[in-house]
Amino acid sequence: MTVDIPVVLVGEADPDALITLEHATVAIEAESHAHPRVCRGRHRGLPVGTQILAKDLKLTEGSTLSLDEEALVVNLVAAPTAEDIEAEFAEAEADLGVEHDEPTSETESDETTEDDGASEAGEGDSGTPGQE
Repeated sequence: MTVDIPVVLVGEADPDALITLEHATVAIEAESHAHPRVCRGRHRGLPVGTQILAKDLKLTEGSTLSLDEEALVVNLVAAPTAEDIEAEFAEAEADLGVEHDEPTSETESDETTEDDGASEAGEGDSGTPGQE
């Protein structure tokens, strides 16, 4: 009997790792009474760059993989940094021809007027009634 069982990862990932689950389930051949409910994989302490293939999974006695033994099941890659993500977005925007508007002179003059008003209020007036 062929059954698909879910792959469940156990443990905490390295904070510098991004774990991708390439196969959420794996197909196995087993007698109905012998097939596991889940296939657990431990990733605690595994370094970035580790790949877990189907043949690396621990199966119960009497069950065999129906999936290609060389199939990638779990991949630990370096987690992207904020700079990596920003660079990727900038590249995608450039590829799509996205242009960002430059600040207009109206926006700049509004900011200047607000700053000027604040400094004028401060000259000879504390801004608090009854205090000079």
